[in-house]
Amino acid sequence: LAAGMTMAHAAGRELAYTILELERGDRDPEWLREQFGKRQTSRIVSHIRFADFWYTSNAQFCDIKDHTQQIAKDVGLDLSPDRAWQWLAQGGFIDEDLSSGIGGFSLFAVKGLGNVLTDIDAEFPFEKYNTFRLNLTGASYHERAVYRDGRIRPGQSYSRDDRVLPVDGPYEVIVNLLQRSSDMEEILKRLNEGLARDYADPTARGSAFTAAVQAFEALIADGWVETSFNAERPRFKITYRGTTIRLNRDTVQGSPRNFVENPGNTSLPN
Repeated sequence: LAAGMTMAHAAGRELAYTILELERGDRDPEWLREQFGKRQTSRIVSHIRFADFWYTSNAQFCDIKDHTQQIAKDVGLDLSPDRAWQWLAQGGFIDEDLSSGIGGFSLFAVKGLGNVLTDIDAEFPFEKYNTFRLNLTGASYHERAVYRDGRIRPGQSYSRDDRVLPVDGPYEVIVNLLQRSSDMEEILKRLNEGLARDYADPTARGSAFTAAVQAFEALIADGWVETSFNAERPRFKITYRGTTIRLNRDTVQGSPRNFVENPGNTSLPN
């Protein structure tokens, strides 16, 4: 299916990069092989984790749901729908590809799926907290492989337990902002100023803003950012209506089925 094909294509691309670098002899062969293996293992584990949530929470798959819950129980996991969401939401949303999500879905898309598959409303940390501090306690620095423009180069990264923090892309943007301020209002101000400077096109700027917000929340979920609430500072509201699920609406018997696509909208006040 789509997820398996995606993993196969990604692995094939990175294998080609690795073979070329091995032939050039510019990088440590063991490091290249280690980086390739870690990335493939991470993808597969992420996909299985998301699949476990999907099949134990989806009310449309009753037989599969019961069977999967029993398999999970046999290995010591309680994956009833509410527990499955709690388990999935524990983190691990950041991977080496700089995405913010799991199983091929973005973090916001996963939340949208959770609202459809379960009776649990996903929380957004920006509605509860307004003070954020970077937490690298106990983390170790290491070089991660960056596959770009036909070459593999080392990039900055931190790891702690089974979590990774790539200092690249939108994560680097948020890390730099957190090093300058912990106040949400100031963070948003600096983020908007930077995006206005770097992106002239409003659509591209909006996409970059959404990527930064998702990266920010992924950093919180994975324990890289500590949160608190300052009653003297404003709260912020984030709105998301995703297009991941198209809800089927049956009207009058015999009439065509109406597939309703909700427009996506992610926003934070400036």
